[in-house]
Amino acid sequence: MTSPDAPARPAAPAAAAAAAAAKRSLLLVVLAVLCVLLAVAAVVLGLRLRGYAQTEEARSDALRAARQSALNLTTIDVEQFDEAVQRVLDGATGDFRQEFEDNSGNLEKLLTDNQVDADGSVIAAGLVRADRSNATALVVVDSTVRNIAVPEGRLNTYRMQIDVERVDGRWLTSALRFVG
Repeated sequence: MTSPDAPARPAAPAAAAAAAAAKRSLLLVVLAVLCVLLAVAAVVLGLRLRGYAQTEEARSDALRAARQSALNLTTIDVEQFDEAVQRVLDGATGDFRQEFEDNSGNLEKLLTDNQVDADGSVIAAGLVRADRSNATALVVVDSTVRNIAVPEGRLNTYRMQIDVERVDGRWLTSALRFVG
């Protein structure tokens, strides 16, 4: 029994404490969910950035290979014909490689008969399309060609469309055609 003189104890502080504890628990759950969502977003962003970097690296490597292929095809010294052919073949694959190899004997005769010497220089190059395993580049090359008919040399400009593909980690020329 309670005496009439004893103060009554309100139940409100206990209820308020329970409500505050529930709010803190809810806040902790919300913060934990936000942390998980932020972590997932960071992982997804990291993977996308990594993929982007790999694609950009592949594009850069593909363009470098196309430029080198164009240079190899437009720089030749008849005295070092075998080395020049080997440079082209080392950077080639598929039908292009086979066709170049099949025609190298005729090319050697033509170059030897005319005492051809050519020095190429890539003046512009860009990718038309590219992914991580295939690319197409347009390459413009100036080549100073000296031969029996023009011993002082003549500047020729070649525009090439070069397809390259990634084979065993290397970018190799799979097709080439002269354009414009």
